[in-house]
Amino acid sequence: MNETTEPSPLNVGIITAHLSFEERGGSNYSIHRLAAELTDRGHQVTVYTINYEHDNHIPVSCPYQVEADLIDSDTLLGGTAELLDQLSTCIHPHDIFHVYIPGIIPLVGLYRWRTGDETPIVATLNGYTTFCTNTAEMEDGCWNNCTLGKKFSHARERGVDRLTKLPRMAFNDIAGPRLMNQLDEFFCLSPAVKDIHEGVGIETELLSVIPNMIDPTFQTELPTKTDEVRVLYVGRLEDIKGISVLLEAVSQMSATDYRVDIVGDNLLDYGPDLETYREQTRESGIDNRVVFHGWVEYQKLSEHYAAADLFVHPGLWPEPFGRTILEAMQHELPVICSDVGGPPWISGSAGRSYSRNDASALAAILDELVGDAIQRQQLSENIHHELERFSTDRVIDEIEQSYRSHITAE
Repeated sequence: MNETTEPSPLNVGIITAHLSFEERGGSNYSIHRLAAELTDRGHQVTVYTINYEHDNHIPVSCPYQVEADLIDSDTLLGGTAELLDQLSTCIHPHDIFHVYIPGIIPLVGLYRWRTGDETPIVATLNGYTTFCTNTAEMEDGCWNNCTLGKKFSHARERGVDRLTKLPRMAFNDIAGPRLMNQLDEFFCLSPAVKDIHEGVGIETELLSVIPNMIDPTFQTELPTKTDEVRVLYVGRLEDIKGISVLLEAVSQMSATDYRVDIVGDNLLDYGPDLETYREQTRESGIDNRVVFHGWVEYQKLSEHYAAADLFVHPGLWPEPFGRTILEAMQHELPVICSDVGGPPWISGSAGRSYSRNDASALAAILDELVGDAIQRQQLSENIHHELERFSTDRVIDEIEQSYRSHITAE
């Protein structure tokens, strides 16, 4: 009788910018879930954090090891050189190394090219910073023919800050795709991410679609519905998230028995702040329809999802994924989103989409669904099927299989 041998545990290294569960975006929770689930399956996981711009804020009972503050330099050029020197220490001890910061992938490719280190290296593509200096400018396939001049002129930074980043822009523009192709595989969070990276020169055979997973620990409150239909947005408040488009759509709606709840704030050093959007509601005469809740702790978000009837995600850029959409679907909320990036792929048959930046089209869908409880219920009934694609077991199985395929291929 043949006995089945259990696969041996892996020693996995993951590198990211920082881990903060206080005031950062969804990628922090995605990395935490990946490391925690791998640890739960018996693998040894170390998460390396660079902490160039932000500090870590992680639970005391974190189940995996964290090695923080990889660099001491406070300049971009010095930090880049220091990180390049540190990569051998981070990568070499592991069976496989997983990069979770798109911005440093060319640097990791340079390390591989220079040293010939045969440790398998994969990366999650959850952003476009390797080739785009301002995602607010991304539209209509611009990434296929972007130039260094456009990168410089579009950069969010101004004055001296923009000049200091010019060497990095030039490096990524000239050598970025070739160095990225030194890695073994890229996990694209959605088909949109795969298509975009093919357009900038990443080899197709290196690109796989492996999305983020549901957070099984995310508390889902029981629904607390009222007669008034509640429309919910959760996320950062900035131009590329389409908040102004949402507010313009609300000003065009003909429905009356509804309310819009906006949860989040601007955590960045540029762009409009909360008061800017409040002023827009006052000028549009919809301040009695829209409630701004500001930043809400992750553990308390469920209360807002549970009270809602619809979730809206009006992004203007090809967002790679959209973790809040998964959270909304966990609460059985139909999704309305723009037709770019990962969001319409995530919601699938559980949502409706419209042409981005088209406030009138968004207003029409909102009016339709606010006034039609049966249609909302029909969309909700499709959620379970769509969520199966993002189950923890399914996603971790795919990642494990990828890890082992590269280790075996050595």
